Amino acid sequence: MKKDDEIELLDFFEEEKKEIEANKNDKDIKHIDGEKTQILRSLNADINKYLSMKDKETKENSKVVIEESNETVEEEKKSLPVKILKRSVSTVITLSVIIGAVFIFLLAYGIKPYIVLSGSMEPYIHTGSVNFVNTNVKYSDIKTNDVISFRIDTGNVVTHRAKSITNEGIETKGDANTVSDGITTTNKNYIGKSLFSIPKIGYAVKSLRTKKGAIVLGTVVIMILLLAFFLEDDSKSKNKKSKNGKK
Repeated sequence: MKKDDEIELLDFFEEEKKEIEANKNDKDIKHIDGEKTQILRSLNADINKYLSMKDKETKENSKVVIEESNETVEEEKKSLPVKILKRSVSTVITLSVIIGAVFIFLLAYGIKPYIVLSGSMEPYIHTGSVNFVNTNVKYSDIKTNDVISFRIDTGNVVTHRAKSITNEGIETKGDANTVSDGITTTNKNYIGKSLFSIPKIGYAVKSLRTKKGAIVLGTVVIMILLLAFFLEDDSKSKNKKSKNGKK
């Protein structure tokens, strides 16, 4: 029995009941009303039986939904560590790709990174920073107070501030030093103008440039790639099982 049929029967029952009540003192229709009453009672019993069955069916469906919901919650709890690990791996890979892309972009436009090993430019550039030098800035464009990078006789790169510019060259001085370097920079050993620096990461970069650091980095990269592969494979397997289960 459909819901619309159920409503119609209930309405019919109510109308007939009202009619019987209105005519209960009329002797001519007493017999007919008695038959109607029996019919209505029978219909009412059928309706009550149907409603009882629907109520039972609704409760059973609710129970199934609750059980499925509890199973889903348990599965979510079990898979939570895997999801966290998967997201962490994905984040590391994404960040690595972004950082790599940024470095490639900077190098392509003549911006070179150099590790700062001393505190002569504190607090402007901290020890352990990576200083990015714009090699596109010409020697002739340097002005007093610009921070420049230049190569000294030992082959090392020094980043100091231009104190004065003369015909012989550029006099430089570290912000944290009390004494001037003298004329240190000419067009021959000039590298470029400091663009910006990132603190602390120079230590990590320096460590990774050693043999031990290269091994550690390679191991970490391989582990991340393996984790990404196995997690992806596990995810595909679970999705396949889930689809088969629904079928």
